Amino acid sequence: MRDFIFSDNIEAMLFSRITKKDILIFSAVFLTLGAIFIFHKPSAFVGDNYSVVENSNIPKLQIATSFPLAADWINSVGKDRVQVSIFASPTDDGLTQWLKKPSSDAAQETKVFVSMGNNFDQWAKELSGGDPKIKIDVMVLSDFATLTNIHANLSGPSENSQDSSPYYWLSLRNAREAVQGIARELGGVDAANREYYINNAYEYSVELDSLLHETTDVMGGIKNERVAIDGIKWAPLVDSLQVRVIGVIDSQSVGSNPKAAGNLKTVLNKNKITTVVTDADSYARFLEKILSGTTILSATIDPWGLNSDNYIDFMRSNISELMRAL
Repeated sequence: MRDFIFSDNIEAMLFSRITKKDILIFSAVFLTLGAIFIFHKPSAFVGDNYSVVENSNIPKLQIATSFPLAADWINSVGKDRVQVSIFASPTDDGLTQWLKKPSSDAAQETKVFVSMGNNFDQWAKELSGGDPKIKIDVMVLSDFATLTNIHANLSGPSENSQDSSPYYWLSLRNAREAVQGIARELGGVDAANREYYINNAYEYSVELDSLLHETTDVMGGIKNERVAIDGIKWAPLVDSLQVRVIGVIDSQSVGSNPKAAGNLKTVLNKNKITTVVTDADSYARFLEKILSGTTILSATIDPWGLNSDNYIDFMRSNISELMRAL
C-alpha cells in the first residue's frame, strides 16, 4: 500500500513540472511532422519516379539445343535472359536462320548451341554462323557425365551398337553437373548476368539433389531386388539411384529366335533376376514374351521424354516405373 502511494506521489511531481510552454512546443513539433508525412511523400514511394524496364525489350541470349529435355535445363538457368530454340537435326527448318540472324546490332554476338554429344548429334560440331558478326559456341553435355560402373555381361558379347552411347542424362548427378556447366557457359558469354545464371543453377541443383536423396532413401529399403539392365545404356540410371545390378543382358540380339529366347530366360533364372530394366520401344515386346510365365518384372523406361518439357517430372515418372517393377 505504501509503495502504491509513493508511486502516485512521484507521478504527481513529474506532471507538476510540465509547463504550458512544454505543451505548446510538443504540439507544434507533432503537428509539423504530421503535415510533412501527409503532404510530402518520400520520393522512394512515388511510382512516377520509376520507369519499369520491360525484359522483352532487352536482347536475350540466343541458345539452341538438339535435345528437348536440355531446353528445360537451359530455361531453368537462363529464365527471362535467354531464348531457347530446339533443332533435332541439321535439316530442321529455322536452323540456318538461327545461325545467321543476329538478335541485336552489337558489333559481335555469341550464340550457344548445347549439343548432346556421345555421337547423338555429331553435326553440331560443324556449326558456323556464316556471318563474321556471329560466333557459335558449341558446348557438349556428355562432357559432364561421369563414368558408369563395370557390370558383368550375363548373355554373352553384345552386338548392340547403341551400348557405346549410354543415356547419361538419366543420372540425376549427371544432370546436376550439366546444369552447372550450362550456367558457367552462359556466364562466360554474358558476364553481366553470370551470378544470375549461377544462382539459378544452384536452386535447380537443389531440386535434383532432393529427388536423388528421396529416391535412394526408398531404394535402401528394398532389399531383395536383383536387377539386370537391357544394355549398358541404362547404367547411368541404375548406378545413380544405387540399384543392385547383377549384370547386363541384350534382348535385342535375341529378337524372335525361340532358342535364343529360351537361353536368355535360363540366364535370368540362373542369376535369380527379379527385374529387367529395358526400353519402352518395340524391343520391349520381345522381352515381355521372354518373361512370360516367370515372376520377373520389366521396368520399361522412356529415355527420351519427347513429350515432356520438364526434366524433373520426366525423371519422377521413370523412377516410379522402376520402383513399380522392383
